[in-house]
Amino acid sequence: MDTQARRFIGRSIPRREDRRLLLGRGRFIADLHLPGMLHVAFVRSAVAHARIRSIEIARALASPGVVAVFTGANIRAHLEPIPGMQNRPPKAWREAIEHEISIPDQPIIATDKVCYVGEAVAVVVAADRYLAEDAAALVELQMESLAPIVGIDAAATASTITVTLGCRSSAVVSSPNMIRPAATVC
Repeated sequence: MDTQARRFIGRSIPRREDRRLLLGRGRFIADLHLPGMLHVAFVRSAVAHARIRSIEIARALASPGVVAVFTGANIRAHLEPIPGMQNRPPKAWREAIEHEISIPDQPIIATDKVCYVGEAVAVVVAADRYLAEDAAALVELQMESLAPIVGIDAAATASTITVTLGCRSSAVVSSPNMIRPAATVC
């Protein structure tokens, strides 16, 4: 180990930000107030896997201070999903393992199904944070719960398990070292 590394490993490093935070002089993003600034609150799924039947936004939209309410259905044409393949496996792994990976694209806001607890299903834009949160509580969701697959062993027991519609293929499509069938999971 070089002498430069020994200066830091196993030693306490003085932090520069502690004094201002302890004295109440910290600045946070929530402290920023700009002219015309709007705030958002997200309506999120309370279930791990469900089909979205309907999202009723009329009461939220009529709330005081609300500027807009967006759902996946009404922004789908304007915001492309986040590409699933934006993170590639390390080069050494790609060269050592024969594989084909296809990670599904992730919509900005869920459109037809939710695939995890906390997935955004609507966004409320309002004049302040509290009005946005109050209006978000008025969004009514009708969802049909679907059985989640809660572990890799459960996913590998069936020959093919489709967890979500719209996935083009399984996360790992093929590998010579695959022992169990692949599952479509997202």
